[in-house]
Amino acid sequence: MWTTNLYKRPKISPLQLAAILPLAFVHTMGNLFTNMSLGRVAVSFTHTIKAMEPFFSVFLSALFLGEMPTIWVILSLMPIVGGVALASLTEASFNWAGFWSAMASNLTFQSRNVLSKKVMVKKEESLDNINLFSIITIMSFFLLAPVTLFVEGIKITPTYLQSAGLNLKQIYLRSLLAGLCFHAYQQVSYMILARVSPVTHSVGNCVKRVVVIVTSVLFFRTPVSPINALGTGVALGGVFLYSRVMALEMGVHNIRVNSISPGIFKSEITESLMRKKWINKVATKIIPLRTFGTSDPAITSVVRYLIHDSSEYVTGNIFIVDAGATLPGVPIFSSL
Repeated sequence: MWTTNLYKRPKISPLQLAAILPLAFVHTMGNLFTNMSLGRVAVSFTHTIKAMEPFFSVFLSALFLGEMPTIWVILSLMPIVGGVALASLTEASFNWAGFWSAMASNLTFQSRNVLSKKVMVKKEESLDNINLFSIITIMSFFLLAPVTLFVEGIKITPTYLQSAGLNLKQIYLRSLLAGLCFHAYQQVSYMILARVSPVTHSVGNCVKRVVVIVTSVLFFRTPVSPINALGTGVALGGVFLYSRVMALEMGVHNIRVNSISPGIFKSEITESLMRKKWINKVATKIIPLRTFGTSDPAITSVVRYLIHDSSEYVTGNIFIVDAGATLPGVPIFSSL
């Protein structure tokens, strides 16, 4: 990024590096704990435990940033966390190692977010979100590389992988794609963190876990139980409550708060999925409008409206853009 001049190289002082090092450490540990949990228990169980993120964020924000949440904010978080947990419980497989690893990832990731916010607001240490996350990523690499070499050793060499009967091209390609996708996700996450509070960021991250469940349903054709659907609906209701609470609290500062709840849309990411005949059958059977939308203009038009002066009197609303998928009462195709 810096080498190709896609982004301006930052000027970093030793003081800034010292401030960022703890962020890199908790970032590294957060990813490590998450993968440890995923290796021990079902994906749904890991995401059930990680749905506790908002509570960690509330506590750490109060501790390090002095941001004391109101009782209404705390109460509005409960249905979000509860709904995500409910949506995941039907597949959950309990394991203490997986449980504590997921809990540790909550603590480390939310510590990273809160401390990052602290670095972002200090003028003498201020870095934009892209450069800050890039430096954190580089530091994390150097922190984890020696551990990886010590633990894995020759297991990561091409000779060893080939002797194990593995397809080198497939492994390298998938690893590269996974790395790029994960880095893009984390980078966007930091871009959002620069614009919202750690608690609001954790709420969005929490709701993302329902998207994980919905994606697994679509991609792996996993059966959906009524409890899964109910949990998704409860989480959606929690987002609605949180939007209204934040609208009440931010109104005195002349700040409007609204949410957009999209369904499944045609995009480059879902293009291959949309070609499957069964997914179109799902649309004709479940979605009232009998089709999947496109992000432009369905989503972009709502965004343009909300940022335009014509919406200056609109706050505390959740705009559901899903072709009516949530109307039948089984909102499994609302990605919140």
